[in-house]
Amino acid sequence: MKKKRKKYYTKDMKYDNDYISREQIVEIYTEAYYRALKRIEKEKIVNEIKEEKRMYKWYEKILLMLNVIICPWKLNKRFSISNQIYDNILVLFTSMVMSFIGGVMWFSGLGSGANIIYKIILLKKMKGILSNISIMSVLLILGSAFILAGKAFERETESNKIYAYSASIFALISCVITIITMIVGLFK
Repeated sequence: MKKKRKKYYTKDMKYDNDYISREQIVEIYTEAYYRALKRIEKEKIVNEIKEEKRMYKWYEKILLMLNVIICPWKLNKRFSISNQIYDNILVLFTSMVMSFIGGVMWFSGLGSGANIIYKIILLKKMKGILSNISIMSVLLILGSAFILAGKAFERETESNKIYAYSASIFALISCVITIITMIVGLFK
């Protein structure tokens, strides 16, 4: 079998009285594109530096809070509020819910530990101690994990992660509430 060889033709183009091959033109365009991207990235960095938060004096903070509380729909033009405030509210609410649930679980674990100590020292009963210890350790671990996750979630800035995580947390909470209402309904 004969191999068919493709012939590569380099068409020469005339450019300012010089002949440039197609490969050289591609290299020139690639370099120009690369430099344009670098320039755009530098402009973004400069714009981000300009958009840094202005540090308000103490009396300006008080005026801002009064303005927000008394008349939030007509904010004074001197104050700048982040355009991502809806993300901040969702992050704050979700992290508070997670920290609250974690705190309840953690304190329940501590209460279970106090119950274990009470049973051992005062009542001198060893019945059910192992199950109480396992429940206590699970509650303490999960409570601590929820509290730490809530604290870490407060620093989240990416909108997609915020919405996905918030939706999954609220779906879990609604499932737990539904299960609890079903169990309470069975015992009525």
